[in-house]
Amino acid sequence: MKKKSDYDRTQELRKEIEKLFKNTVLRNSLRIELKDGILWGKEVELGENVQVEKGAAILGKTKILKGKIEKSAIVIDCIIQEIEAKSKSMLFLVEQLDEEKVKAEKEQF
Repeated sequence: MKKKSDYDRTQELRKEIEKLFKNTVLRNSLRIELKDGILWGKEVELGENVQVEKGAAILGKTKILKGKIEKSAIVIDCIIQEIEAKSKSMLFLVEQLDEEKVKAEKEQF
């Protein structure tokens, strides 16, 4: 049996998260809300200066003070002062420890 790469596992996770946009039962079981086309976890805190585009997913214990999260970007369990998450990027368990903006380019994990 071939072992899956980290990239393959990340792609599978992205597909599972995309199912949450259509599956109300699954969303409710995970306590995730779909509001204005955005997936929101119950423990997400965003500052007033955070822009989030439709199609983004912000999940887990995430706190972001300012920045932009583009469509299809996924942010999970992150503490970030300033973010720039491009479309189809994924941030997981990121904690910003300095003043430098956290950037995730398209399809970067």
